[in-house]
Amino acid sequence: MSLFHYTKDNILLWPRENEITWQDLREDAIGYVVADRFPYEVYDKWELIKKFLDGKTDHAFLWDIPPLNHCVIIEGEESLAAVASRLKRVKYALIIDERGVPCSVLKAPQRLVEKEEIAAERDFLQKIFHDMEEEIFISDANGKVLYMNPHSEKVCGAGWQECVGHNVRELEQRGIFSKSMTLEVLSKHQKVEKTVEVASGLHIISTAMPIYDGEHNIEYVLCMSKDIKELSELMEKNALIEQALDDSKKEVQELQARVISQKNYIFESPSMKKVKKQIMKIAPTDVTVLIDGETGTGKEVTADLLHRLSKRRAQPLMKVNCGLIPTELLESELFGYMPGAFSGAAKEGKMGLIEAGNKGTIFLDEIGEMPLPLQVKLLEFLQDRQIMRIGGLKKIPVDVRIVAATNRNLETMVAQREFRKDLYYRLSVIPIHLQPLRERREDIQPLAKMFLQKFNHEYHCRKELKASVLEGLSGYSWPGNVRELMHVIERFVVSSETDLIGDDLLRQVLGKPITTSSVICTEVIPLMQAREELDYTLVAAACERYGSTRKAAKVLEVNQSTVVRILNKSKNS
Repeated sequence: MSLFHYTKDNILLWPRENEITWQDLREDAIGYVVADRFPYEVYDKWELIKKFLDGKTDHAFLWDIPPLNHCVIIEGEESLAAVASRLKRVKYALIIDERGVPCSVLKAPQRLVEKEEIAAERDFLQKIFHDMEEEIFISDANGKVLYMNPHSEKVCGAGWQECVGHNVRELEQRGIFSKSMTLEVLSKHQKVEKTVEVASGLHIISTAMPIYDGEHNIEYVLCMSKDIKELSELMEKNALIEQALDDSKKEVQELQARVISQKNYIFESPSMKKVKKQIMKIAPTDVTVLIDGETGTGKEVTADLLHRLSKRRAQPLMKVNCGLIPTELLESELFGYMPGAFSGAAKEGKMGLIEAGNKGTIFLDEIGEMPLPLQVKLLEFLQDRQIMRIGGLKKIPVDVRIVAATNRNLETMVAQREFRKDLYYRLSVIPIHLQPLRERREDIQPLAKMFLQKFNHEYHCRKELKASVLEGLSGYSWPGNVRELMHVIERFVVSSETDLIGDDLLRQVLGKPITTSSVICTEVIPLMQAREELDYTLVAAACERYGSTRKAAKVLEVNQSTVVRILNKSKNS
């Protein structure tokens, strides 16, 4: 409904340059005078008359008189709802027609807005009450029926014409109610609940409650009822729905367990059971996840699980190893580039991996290796979920889930200003820590058996592990974690000349196994030879765990040249 519906012609258009006289304002329908050229100014008729009286004159110019303040110009074709926010802040509104000519003035338009809002709220509540399946029955403090919805007519067995406007005492005497709960509320001044029988023969569960005014006097009584038969049917339906939900939940859990087993996620340790529970809980969401753990603990497998158990599983999982891609190429690989963005760029440009993963998941492995300048750009993407290709001017919205992983201590890197603090907090919304294999030895034998089955199938073998070999595997420190265990089992399957893998092959592959507590010696050999073999075992383990001879030397507290010499000596011998 447009504003023209609320207004009438109550203004006098008058040129600013012309004098206005007492006689010009004598028309009773005129309430305001408006200067007839833009910018329009509005004058109160009575203020003009007061000007004439105070000045003892019968004429004046508009520019000698102050216009009304807090006045806004509104197009009359607009609806009240469309301009309500503007009208609430002003005292007057000048309404203009489709030609832009002033036609009327609204005084105190905020009151009109409030009135319409109250009417809209009343209509909204009546619609809700009308469509509700419960009986809604409202009376005033004297017991006079003010409102009843259509469902009340069905329950009571009487139309609203027979009830609205009548007192509940009268309705009780006519037998429509066996006993009025409204009268009981008015008598006790408290909420009443009971099962009652109405004239229609239905048994209903009814609740009646007092509604108080500002002085805590009963103003209304609200009664709500429900047919017991309908309630029973509803409870049966709810029971069936709950059963279906339980069945569906079990089916989803079974599917999740099947996916986990297919992805070689085998474990017995408490820490990994906790990780599994965490994965199943957060996988269906889009929350950002940061996975940390040593090299080979299963960070990539965990990221793959998070994707396969998510609602994005039908979309791509883009894997980016930030430590393998050269620094100068990493930005273009992640964000893409426009044609001619730099020398050597493809003439048609290139889509980045983040954009290619739209609707799917981006796995940023070794995130700790990302250079600081690029961390700023990644942080910007995480904040607004838009990318800009190198050389581009337009931002591209991308809908992806971010999973990051690292084998470094990002908190330490943040403290050393090698990694941005704000990016760290953006990535570690949900952190998942994967313990090294040496700290969850319960998982070693189940993993070994699983890898054995995998490689038996791959190489068409039927190899088995002796019990003593399984024990030996459990005593090894596994500096390369699960990845090293997988490679060792593969080597067992390929190297073993018999179907039973024994201790000789274990010693041959692992050398002298090391544990977290002591060195295990299986035979007596010259001391010098034992020292050389132990040196090599420790150096090889450190290189496997930390990825370079430089880092291994730092951990072993020796020179890098010593590490290289021990490795070369063992290789030559």
